[in-house]
Amino acid sequence: SVEAVDALVRALRYGELFARLQAHVLRRAPRRATGPIVIRRIDLAQNELGDHQVVALAHALRHNALVTQLHLEDNRVTCKGAAALSQLLTVNGTLVQLGLQQNQIGTSGVQSLAEALRTNESLAVLSLGDNQMGSGGGVALARALPANGALRDLDLGRTQIGGDAVVALGGALAQNAALRHLGLGGNDIGAAGAAGLAEAL
Repeated sequence: SVEAVDALVRALRYGELFARLQAHVLRRAPRRATGPIVIRRIDLAQNELGDHQVVALAHALRHNALVTQLHLEDNRVTCKGAAALSQLLTVNGTLVQLGLQQNQIGTSGVQSLAEALRTNESLAVLSLGDNQMGSGGGVALARALPANGALRDLDLGRTQIGGDAVVALGGALAQNAALRHLGLGGNDIGAAGAAGLAEAL
């Protein structure tokens, strides 16, 4: 719920990672736990969260050295929320996985994320499937990939990217030794896009 997210943001912002969480979150902790609860994974998928909550959460995590996974799938995140997460990625060196599938992130939001990937050295998994990034977002990611040595898994399934973006991504793969999985299912990549990928493999 939005109330639970607000409580989590306050907890992260002030470092009280166990005192301010809602009771239903605390109940998930192992019964044997007696010390402070250390949060490594935040899963807020399917909570109808908007940009306001995501911006606050991104700000609270800027200098957090504990959380490695942030899941925001199937919410109402737009380019504004993506921009805040991009700023997070430029200063946070702990986050390893970011899930943003099934949101409302368009081209400019993905362009912001791509710019952050140029300098980020920790994020290994980025899931952007089922967003409306279009070819402009795909090309922006392609331009960022040669400078990134951390990303291992990039999901771009059903993101309305076309053959031109896929050709650019294929060229980027030839200059990136880190990426192991590139998801492109559900896009109209065409013969040119397929050929561009084939050349990179």
